[in-house]
Amino acid sequence: MSRVGKMPIAIPQGVEVAVTSDQITVKGAGGTLSQAQNTLVNVKKEGSMLSFEAVDASAAADAMSGTMRALVQGTGMAWRISAAALRRELPRSAALQRCLSRYLYVLMAQLAGSATCLHYHLIDQRLARWLLMSHDRAHNDSFHVTHEFLAYMLGVRRVGITMAAGALQRSGLISYHRGELTVLDRAGLEAAACGCYATDRQTYAELLQGKPAADIGLPAEPALA
Repeated sequence: MSRVGKMPIAIPQGVEVAVTSDQITVKGAGGTLSQAQNTLVNVKKEGSMLSFEAVDASAAADAMSGTMRALVQGTGMAWRISAAALRRELPRSAALQRCLSRYLYVLMAQLAGSATCLHYHLIDQRLARWLLMSHDRAHNDSFHVTHEFLAYMLGVRRVGITMAAGALQRSGLISYHRGELTVLDRAGLEAAACGCYATDRQTYAELLQGKPAADIGLPAEPALA
C-alpha cells in the first residue's frame, strides 16, 4: 500500500497555509494559490503540519483523497494548470496531444523497465540508477535524500540501502552525510548502474527532447538490414 499521503505534511518555513471550511490557501515566495475544499476529503492544520484523510470508507472518498496526494522528491519551481483548462486546450492543440502522448509513452516504458530492474538487478546497481535519475532532474550535484526514502523508492529494507550507499561512497562515487548526498563521479556512477539507466535516458532524450543517442553520449542503435 502506498505511504504517500499517510503521514502529515510539514509546512516549510516562509510558507503560510490557511484552511477554512470551504477553501485552502497557500502563500509563499512564488505567489498565492487557492483551492476549494472537497467535501469528500478532510484537511486539517495543526500547528505547522497538514493532514489529509477521506471522510469515510467509501470508494468515492478514497479515490478523491488519492488526488490530494503527491510525492515531491526535490525542491524547485513548477508550472501549474487547472484540469478544466487542460481539457479545454487538449482537443485544440495537436502539439500538446503529441507532447502528452510522448510523455505517457516514456512514463510507461520507465515503469515497465523498473519492474524488470526490480526483479533482476542488484540493489547497488538499482541505487546507482535511481541516483543518476535524481541527478538528472535536480540539475545539481547535491540533493537531500534519506535512507528511509531510498528504501521506500527501491522497495527494499533500509539496511540494504545502507550497505549499497556505503559501497558507492567507499568507491568515491558519492558522498553522503545526514541526508545530504553529493555525486562525486558521475561517469563512475553510470558504470556502476545497470543498463536500465542508459535505456531510460535514451528513450527520454529521443522522445521528449528530440536528441539523437549520440548527443547524450550513448551509442546509436544499429540500423536494421
